[in-house]
Amino acid sequence: MQQVYNLKRKESNDEILETIDLRATEEIKFIRHIEMVPEFSVFLATDNQLHEIEKYCTNNVNFSILGVDTTFNIGNFYVTLTTYRNLMLEHKTKKHEPVMIGPVLIHQQRTYDSFYMLPSFMIRTKPTLNKILVYGTDGELNLKTSFSSCLPFAHHLLCDIHMKDNIISKLTSLNIKGAVRKLYVDEIFGKQIQEILIPGLTDCISPSEFDRKLENDWNMD
Repeated sequence: MQQVYNLKRKESNDEILETIDLRATEEIKFIRHIEMVPEFSVFLATDNQLHEIEKYCTNNVNFSILGVDTTFNIGNFYVTLTTYRNLMLEHKTKKHEPVMIGPVLIHQQRTYDSFYMLPSFMIRTKPTLNKILVYGTDGELNLKTSFSSCLPFAHHLLCDIHMKDNIISKLTSLNIKGAVRKLYVDEIFGKQIQEILIPGLTDCISPSEFDRKLENDWNMD
């Protein structure tokens, strides 16, 4: 009877039952938490992901930004995943690449409570992650505030892509287009000419450097 029951569950195409079955049989822990209320949500993380985020995102001397983003229009669920950079890996461009995928949350809504499950599960599983220093999002309010509630030492940053999109949108609304708009964007975010990377304002590492570069590049005299 148990075999028939298990077979029927496998034939049901029920994502919830399949996830519960998978968690019971997986050899390496990846499905860490399954919540049924207030919505179905699954927290996914390996020990290595949690260890590396602690190693690279909580070090005051040299740290990686924890990126957080949500996918859309992929099946019946949202997938909010974290990313970080392994600071031991370096590309020939001197950037720490590739970007590594961290813990993931599968959920059904985009409320504050939905997003809150991701940082709270991360800290519940590895308490030292409450010392994460910087996290970046696309600016979605519920996502931003849910992480700030769990990470008392962290600063929030808007990711470069969304920051650039916002600036381009604002310049367009001011009727600044074409080459002039590109000049503004390049001065802010930098540009690459063949293999030479020319830094922008966002590449400054101190307030004094930012002020100096801003004054030199935009001197109206």
